[in-house]
Amino acid sequence: MKKSIFLFFAAILCAMSVSAKVIYFKPNGNWAAANANFYAYVWGGSGATSPVKFTPVATDPDVYEAEVGTHTSIIFLRHDPAKTDAQVKNDMWACWNRMGNLSIPTSGNNCCTIKDGEWSQEKDDASSHVTWSTYTPPTEVVIPDRYITGTIAGGWNANDVKMTYDEATETYSHTFT
Repeated sequence: MKKSIFLFFAAILCAMSVSAKVIYFKPNGNWAAANANFYAYVWGGSGATSPVKFTPVATDPDVYEAEVGTHTSIIFLRHDPAKTDAQVKNDMWACWNRMGNLSIPTSGNNCCTIKDGEWSQEKDDASSHVTWSTYTPPTEVVIPDRYITGTIAGGWNANDVKMTYDEATETYSHTFT
């Protein structure tokens, strides 16, 4: 009897861990532009195939996360932030961009990164436009480096001017001399 109870709870824990699979998404600069929201259409497993919304990782705001259950396939979607979740669910294909069909790896790779320069708009197999890697969110907040952009008088290269982050005000700044 004890063995049966143990096996029952072990099966429940195993099912819970499988259904709670989280994947991470790193959009490139093109996809991250205009404060876009990110969703995914997932299928090929158990559970609903409605859109899944990605939210920023608390300790790494340039990376997004979503629970995909046991699904095996995914299409990443880039949506206008003015649209509500309800509007996206009613017409999830009315998006700014979408990355074509991708298989969710079973190898432990849990983070999809869209390659630099890619915009992709519905490709049957998008695997050549992304890379999959293993990602573990940092335990402390990551403050990304930010640089001055645009034309700077006096011949300065804008990408060489790193801004300073002020934790108290949560702002970036640079003082020119």
